[in-house]
Amino acid sequence: MVWNKARVIQKIYWSVDHYGRFNLQQYSQVESVLQKLDSAEVFEILYTILTNADRPATRFADQEFAGRLLLALQPTCPLKPTQAIRNLLKCYNLSIEEVPCYFARQYGKPVVLEILEKLKTEVACEQQQQSIETWKWWLQGWKD
Repeated sequence: MVWNKARVIQKIYWSVDHYGRFNLQQYSQVESVLQKLDSAEVFEILYTILTNADRPATRFADQEFAGRLLLALQPTCPLKPTQAIRNLLKCYNLSIEEVPCYFARQYGKPVVLEILEKLKTEVACEQQQQSIETWKWWLQGWKD
């Protein structure tokens, strides 16, 4: 079976839709597939799920699944960190701690906090402001 971006995303959404929440067996299967793909492709797959606003009813479960994989696999982010974080703030579920921790591991906690402070002055949306404050809260206790 050939695994490409669309197929992996479909598998993650199917798992969330079928099991309702995090399923370790499904997670392990997807993780195994992702480990065989190029790092940039892995990031793109997981980032697509994390920024998808079209599944509001399953957003938490979608982001939990993708966030755990992102933190565990540590694919390199091909985007500029400010752009990547800004895009995530739009539909970020406040309970997903793995995403801010991933960025802290990739770029360093001080860099991520600096980006958040910069974005705080640039974004007007209340949801994005709340996301920034939540990222900062998650990161205050994070240690690599």
